[in-house]
Amino acid sequence: MENNTIELAEEIKEEFKNPFSFRGVSGRLNYLVYGVLASYVLMGFGFYISMQLGNFIPFYISLVIALPLGLAATVRRARDRKENIVLLMIFAMVPYVNILIMLYLLLAPSIKEGEAVKTSKVALWVMGIMALFIFMAILIPKFATAY
Repeated sequence: MENNTIELAEEIKEEFKNPFSFRGVSGRLNYLVYGVLASYVLMGFGFYISMQLGNFIPFYISLVIALPLGLAATVRRARDRKENIVLLMIFAMVPYVNILIMLYLLLAPSIKEGEAVKTSKVALWVMGIMALFIFMAILIPKFATAY
């Protein structure tokens, strides 16, 4: 019994080792914790603090932390499901469709472990650049002056 408990503790420790890593796969619990709860709680907390202070700098700081956290969890979970990551991320940019994708990744079971998954490095670069453009699209209107 004690040996099973130690093995379970090691599995949990390995599962939650580095939430910002794009490598490997993650299960539904990891995606729920990092991809959904942590990301939304961070953004909500940053927004709340921003409203209290009257400026959006805390919200932008929370976005800098929450976006890579959620993106990394989504990539790992999509890799676990053997989904096309680039196509999934493109559809995740569509309002209301992103909620369906999030629910799909939360509810769909994992694919068997023995099968290897290869992800193109180009796809990961494209997703990173897309995230950068989204972040810039959020920041630029805030600091741009109207003429």
